[in-house]
Amino acid sequence: MINRIIFEGQVFYKLADLAELFGVSVYKMKKATKTQDIQTRLKGFGRVLFVLEENVCKIELNNEIKTLETKFTANPVKSTKAVKPVVKKTERKKTKAKVVKKGEVVEKVESSPKQELSKETELRLEKYQQLYEKGTTLATKLAKVNELKLAHEICEQHLGKGKLFKQTGLGDVQKMELVVADFQAALDAIYESSPQF
Repeated sequence: MINRIIFEGQVFYKLADLAELFGVSVYKMKKATKTQDIQTRLKGFGRVLFVLEENVCKIELNNEIKTLETKFTANPVKSTKAVKPVVKKTERKKTKAKVVKKGEVVEKVESSPKQELSKETELRLEKYQQLYEKGTTLATKLAKVNELKLAHEICEQHLGKGKLFKQTGLGDVQKMELVVADFQAALDAIYESSPQF
């Protein structure tokens, strides 16, 4: 199958498609078009090579010359129908900004009656919030005793390379439990070994 690309009012063919049409390798087609200087790259198509439709007839491989022609009609659209637009009604959420310590702004979202969460999701969300708060406090404590690198290693071990505790979501609750447990174990070990903390 040969695909045509219409670019800036001209028809182009991919070099690989032409190689298939002529029954030769892409390398042989590339070499033939390069010697005649008829291959080009189109902006927005990356490194793919193209040949202008008018230049396809200049390619001679296996003692064959092929001519390709594209005919444009004045109006390529056969028929049109009027369709009513579909309007989706979305319910907007009301938000209120609440100022918390040190100028942080937290948005409070009032959910609409239609979007109430299931009990399982609410429990998961509550568990996530508890783990997030506990994890951030433990990470802060680790940073205060100059063990921030250890905290990053624990996060990478359980969450994946380069992922921080702050980047977790509801789907990471089980992983967060492991991270919080390791944070706590590391802090306990530090407190036991150094009575100064």
